[in-house]
Amino acid sequence: MDLDDTTDRVLPGPAADGDLLDRVRDFLRGFERRQAQRVVELPGGFAVLSPRSAASHDHNKLCFRDGVEAPEALRLADDVLGGAGLSHRLVVVDDDEVGATFAEPFRRAGYTHDVELIMVERGSGTAGELRRPVVVEPVTADDLADMERDGWRGALPDASPEAVEQLVGRRRARTGAADGVVFLAVRDGAEVVARADLYLDPAVGLAQIEDVLTDEAHRNRGYAQALLGDATRRAHEAGCATRFLLAAADDWPQVLYGRLGYTVIGSRHLFSRAD
Repeated sequence: MDLDDTTDRVLPGPAADGDLLDRVRDFLRGFERRQAQRVVELPGGFAVLSPRSAASHDHNKLCFRDGVEAPEALRLADDVLGGAGLSHRLVVVDDDEVGATFAEPFRRAGYTHDVELIMVERGSGTAGELRRPVVVEPVTADDLADMERDGWRGALPDASPEAVEQLVGRRRARTGAADGVVFLAVRDGAEVVARADLYLDPAVGLAQIEDVLTDEAHRNRGYAQALLGDATRRAHEAGCATRFLLAAADDWPQVLYGRLGYTVIGSRHLFSRAD
């Protein structure tokens, strides 16, 4: 992202947007289901499994809303993910009260607990003025492969080539995850140096902007803001009056989103245990 690290934090707004929060969470649940190779219905939620992308934790996880206690959720994670031959564990909870009750039992079971903020923007289809124009263009999943491959090799130096290719290839599964899917990029010559995903559901007026990333050597040039602005414009033109994104509660990009008009309306909890 194109912002220096900062200790500022964006705090959640009032809980008056309950209906909108429910619609966003419904969107996210549909997004998870539509790109999975297999969906397993569970008490209080479901699991998504994608054997072709076994290295992708995001494509092999359990998702809960309510109606399940922490010990049962831990057992289900072992049964479903372990039964699929997976060594990692990832459990997503999109209810704050349930997430709070899961925190201590999951910690004792060796899981880490992260919180993602759900941030929404409602406006005229702009996302701030840029100091200089930046060309943003729609691209294919294949166009983004080299940038993703380099990124995963840097982040996971011990990963096998097969695992890296599974992680690179998972973007193709996202092409069917929403009614409209657009991959956006900024190039330096022929090389893609910044990217973002846009997922559209005009029927409910929602769009998700996700995976905004700039190559480290090309940061601080306004590329992230340009991608957000272009995605916002496209979403507005498609009839998606509300745009949302997910941001880590303990990391700095949320500050940029706040400056560009995004407001926190809720959160979801991620419990993970690595390989």
